[in-house]
Amino acid sequence: MKLWTVFRAHVCHHLYHSWWSSRPGPPLR
Repeated sequence: MKLWTVFRAHVCHHLYHSWWSSRPGPPLR
């Protein structure tokens, strides 16, 4: 059970999404 990998991936995705949403201009996707 690679819970840490899943957790880390979730955190990275959340941080990336937050950063992407805070960028000026429309998102590409």
